This record gives sequence, C-alpha cells and structure tokens, in this order.
Amino acid sequence: MYDFSTLSPLDFERLSRDLLSRSLGIEFESFKPGRDRGIDIRGSSVAGEIVIGQCKHYLRTGYAGLLAACKKEILKIQAEKPTRYILATSVPLNPDQKDALLNALSPWCLGTDDIYGQDDLNALLRSFPGVEKSHFKLWLTSSAALERIVNASSYTRGDLFVGDLDRRISLFVPIAGIKDAEEALAQHGYCVIAGIPGIGKTTLAEILCIHHMYNGYEVVVIGSDAVEAFNRYSESSKQIFYYDDFLGQTSIDDKLNPKEDVELIRLLNAVRHNNNKRLIMTTREYILNQARFKYERLDRAGLHNSQCVVTLESYTRVNRAEILVNHLYFNNIDRDKIGYLVASGLHKEVIDHPNYNPRIIETMCDLTNTLALSPEEWTDQFMKSMSNPDKIWSHAFWNQISSQERDLIVAASSLPNTVRTEILEHAWLSLLDSGGLARPSHFDYRKSLNKLDGTFLNIFSINTNHLAELCNPSVRDYVKTVLNEDNHYLGRLIDSAICFEQVDRIIAWFGTACSGSQFLLEKLTNAGLRAWNEPPIGVSVFRGVLIEQRGTVCPALRLSRIASAVVDSGRYQELEREVLGIFTQSIPAISIEGATKLFQAIRDHCNQSNLDQWINLLLEKHLEYWCSEDEYASFLDLTLFVSPCQKDRLESKIRADFIESMRHTDWDHIHDCDSASDSAQTIKELSDHFRVDPAPWLLALDERVKVLESERDNSPEEEYEEWSSEPTAETTNDQQIDAMFAGLLNQ
Repeated sequence: MYDFSTLSPLDFERLSRDLLSRSLGIEFESFKPGRDRGIDIRGSSVAGEIVIGQCKHYLRTGYAGLLAACKKEILKIQAEKPTRYILATSVPLNPDQKDALLNALSPWCLGTDDIYGQDDLNALLRSFPGVEKSHFKLWLTSSAALERIVNASSYTRGDLFVGDLDRRISLFVPIAGIKDAEEALAQHGYCVIAGIPGIGKTTLAEILCIHHMYNGYEVVVIGSDAVEAFNRYSESSKQIFYYDDFLGQTSIDDKLNPKEDVELIRLLNAVRHNNNKRLIMTTREYILNQARFKYERLDRAGLHNSQCVVTLESYTRVNRAEILVNHLYFNNIDRDKIGYLVASGLHKEVIDHPNYNPRIIETMCDLTNTLALSPEEWTDQFMKSMSNPDKIWSHAFWNQISSQERDLIVAASSLPNTVRTEILEHAWLSLLDSGGLARPSHFDYRKSLNKLDGTFLNIFSINTNHLAELCNPSVRDYVKTVLNEDNHYLGRLIDSAICFEQVDRIIAWFGTACSGSQFLLEKLTNAGLRAWNEPPIGVSVFRGVLIEQRGTVCPALRLSRIASAVVDSGRYQELEREVLGIFTQSIPAISIEGATKLFQAIRDHCNQSNLDQWINLLLEKHLEYWCSEDEYASFLDLTLFVSPCQKDRLESKIRADFIESMRHTDWDHIHDCDSASDSAQTIKELSDHFRVDPAPWLLALDERVKVLESERDNSPEEEYEEWSSEPTAETTNDQQIDAMFAGLLNQ
C-alpha cells in the first residue's frame, strides 16, 4: 500500500498516466507543457472520444485543498469540451468526498469511477505490477524492499544505509550514468563510479544496490578493506558488494592497507568470473588516478575499462531542473520562496549555471538554512552559492592533494581556459620558483596531471597536441577566493606570471584590491611591464579541431589593461616609454578601441603634445582606407583627447573623409534589414554632427532595403513557416521546465 509520498508532482503525473493507460486501454500522453489549460494527460478512445485528465498530487494539501482546486479548474475544462474527464489524486477519498468532487467537475466527469483516489491507484498497481516495477521510486521504497534490507544479516552497515533511504530515493533523478553503470556491471561484474565531490556518486551506487537487491541479490557493505568482502563471500549466493570510497576520502595512502591492491584485484577477479556476484565501488576521480599510477597492478586489472564516471555532463538540462524541483518539493521550501525564484527567472539561471552541482542544490534547499530567510534573501544566497561554491572544493583542495598540486591548480586557474600541457608546466614551475620551492621533474609533473585529471583538471589530446583545462568553472572561482584571502600566495602568482593572459586575469580579479596594497601593486606593475608584449598562449577547440589564438593583438589595448596599476605605483614614465614605442613601431596593429581605452587611462598623466601627436598618427593611418560609418563615429571619440587647437582640424579631416566615403558606398555589404536600420541611425547622427544632408545616402540605403525585402518575400513561404514553427530542443526544454515549476507551485 503506497501513500505516494516519495513521488514528486512530476513523478505522480507519470505514474498516473501509465496506470490509466493500462486500465482504460487508452494511450495517454502527457500534455505538451505550456499555458495551463487544465490538462495533464490526454488521449483518444477507439470510438474517437477525447479524454483528458488531471493528476493532482495533493497529499500535503489534503481533501479540502483538492476540492477547492477542482472548483477552480471547471472553467478550463469547459473550454476544452472533452468527451470525458478523469481525475487522479494521491489524496485518500471516501464515497462522500468522491460525490462532492463529481459535483464540482460535472458534467465533464461522467461518474465517480472516473475519480481515482489513493486506494484506487493502489488497486491498479496490484492489477498491473509491470507499471509498479517501471517506477523505481515506488518499489525501491516499498515496505517489502526495506524489510529485506533491514533484515539482511550480512548487511553490516544496514542502519547507515537504510536511514533516510526513502528520502534519498525521492530526490534521485535517473541520469545517463545509471545506464553506463548497469552496462559495466553486466559486462565486467564490477564498476567504479568516480567523479568530483557532490556530483552524486554515492546516491547512484545506493540506487544500483537496491535495484540488485530487489532482483534477489544480497547486499554486502564493505567497511574497511577487500578482505572483509571475502569473509562474507558465499560462492552459491547472489551477492552485490558495495565499497564506498574504496580508495579513501583524502588520498589513497589513507585507505589502502599493505597488500590491499592484491586483495582488491583478487576481489575483482572473483566477481568477474562469477555471474552471481557484482561489485560497486565509488571514489573521487583524482584518487582513482593516483591509485592507477601508484599501484601498477590495479591499473593492469582494468579499472579503466569498467569505469562509470558520473560527471556534470551526465545531467541534461531537464535532469538539472528535475533535481532542483525535487529538492524544493521534498524539503518543503516555502511557496513564497519558490514563487520568487521562478518569477525572477533565476530558477533557469541556477539550472544553466556553469557551477551547477547537486550538492549546492542540496545545501541551499536544506530547511534549516532557509527558515529565517525572506524569499529575496534566500534567492540571493542561492545565487551567491552558485557563483562561489566553496563547500564543493575547499576540503579536497586543502586536504586531499599536495601543496605542489595546489600550485598546479592555481597556475591552471590563472591561464586561459585551454592551454597546452607544456605551457601549464612552465607556469607551474614558475610558481614554484616564486616560492623558493624545489623544482620537481617532468615525471612528477605528469604524475600530478594524471592524479588531478577528471577532478580539478581535464587532460585531453587532439592529434599530437596535449591540452589541459579546468574541469569546472567553479574551480577558478574557488581559487580566486583562496588568493583573495592570502596576499602572499597572490604575490607569488603575480611574480610567476609567464604571459600577459595571467596578468590580465589577476587584474580582472583583484585590480582594486591590488591598488590598496603597495606590496601587490609593485609586483603587478613589474609583471605587467614584463609580460604585456608576450604572444598569446591560449588555444580553443571547435568540433575537434585545435585553433591557435595567434591573431593580431592590439598593443594599446594590452597597455590600457596594466595602465592603472603602473600609474598607481608611481611609475608612469616606464609606461609612457612603452606607449611611445608602439606609436613609433606598431601603428597598423593599434585599433581605435584599444587606443581610446589607453588614452582614457593615461590622459591625466600624459603630456598633451604627445597625445596630439599619437592621435594624429593613428587617424592618418586609419583614414588611408575606406571606413564604415561606425568607424567614423569612433574617430570622433578620439578627438575628445586632443587639445582644442587640434580638435577642429581633426574633425574637419574626418568630416571630409566621411562625406567622400558615403558618396562611394554602394551598400551591397548590407545583408539584412536590421543592419540597414542601424547604419541609417549612425549616418543620421554623424550627419547631424557634421551638419551635412544625409538624404542621398539614406535614399540609396533605402533602395537596398527594398531589395532585401523583395528577396525575403519571394522565398518559399511554406519552407519558412515550417522552419519557424519547429520548436528547438532548447525551447522544448524551457517548456518542460516551466511545466515542472508550475506543477510545483500548484501543490
């Protein structure tokens, strides 16, 4: 007998749909998410009847809330005019209550037989056991299943495992990783579930254990070492061994006893060659990599082949939304808080956040963390936790890796998103040097990369190029927090900078803070002046192709980035020498945007005659070519920095060039009406400034718009409508997500 309390509103709708489809012989489908029309499921009978239904999971609200909701729904149902209306609810109903509901839903609900309460749904489950088995949240928390776990004599840690089991199952959302794990178990007899902290390794392992238990396996929890498994090993029994954190929570040295690798391999071979045995192990990925490297036998045993890695990519966008909905629902988060989160649109920001992690969701939906907060305060804290997930990384960063490996993560965080591993090694060694630490060998570097791969870092190759990047953007956010609290560590990183990208990132992180510390300001100035002209080192990957980021770099833009630090440190003269150099030797590489930002940074310290000279040189070079209307607008921005006696002369020169350019423009480069509109607006503004008549140019531009409109009108209408009406996956996801939260708010 189920009360359906372990189901979310979405789970309950899916269950009701499947039960009613089997019972009535009608293939119901969940109604496409969108505007609420009083429909959850809809189907057609053989006779052509249109049958619609609603699934109301009002267990918490009770009968009174259910009746009130049904009275409100009647107008929506009437608008649909179905042949038949069916109501399914998790609320227990007596005959009088069914009569009252029938009266509220008349005439669309034809009789009390079309109102399914808690008892009715349980009767259908008994009639159709296949439906029960397909909804794991039901049978995994059935009393029979729980009794088998509690009473299993070999279940040495049963109390720990069973405690709050129904809640954990309620929160669980099936992901791709569960299929991978099942395939690994079927193929190898064992699997390793590895991943970053908080991603859901233990929950996935426990779900797999209960699933096997339901199918006749005895669950044996291994508490200390592999020897314990053999003490409870029964050759003829169906057993599944569960070894959580089998390599330790901190490092492999904390867990593996002498010859433990030998015993683990013996256990792996035992389950591999016995169809009655299964073994599930969980660990953090960097510890798994450490074990492979340190224990050659484990690596040869084939752990990699059977690995089921639970990573962020295992969660689809809808999975993420469902995890959030489940935590909000089962933690009884106030309706006002959920309403504020949804009304502000921040629920989708949480779902799409690059730092998304189930552990953050769990922490922020803990009722003890929310009771004293207003909806606004709670939502604000939620978003701050997503942006600064200290709780996810701090323990692993300070307790589970060495100081050299911490430096490697800090170096990687300061570099571009994707770099060659040799660049990362150079930055790492430089950071160690800045702390006066011994230089490890290249072998040690490769060892550290292998250990951190899959947890803090992702190491991969494209052809012969070996590349590194952070496994999650939240690692960089956490490193920023660490450095913000440790000026000495930050100073070391600044001293060690091998490229401009590192300096630029540090300025973006701590520019204002560094200005308040002469110690850091001097270091930042030294690093900036040393590295500003270094070539870019980052790479990017597009569809499996490596793209070098070696385009022309505007030297003025780079100097503008370090200008404030250099000026604040009292070393403007050194900066001015660099500026003089680029305007003497690199004029073609200087963009108007870069020059404008540089002049903004130095105008209060620069000699005016130098500014006049540099701007004249820059404009002469750019006016050698035909320019766009937007470029002429940016030229005018430069005249703000020249002396009054130069301003009129330069504006006259820009004006004459603008007029000549407009006379020779044929507008064929405009390919859409929006671009034409933007160009027309800029031309009007420039013409007003220069006091010229834009009519001839706007007329020519208008002729181009007519051509574009004609081409659009003559395109095949059917093809355009078909394309425009086809929903994208992202749109469908948005509709599904909106429906999930609407269902949550309606409870």
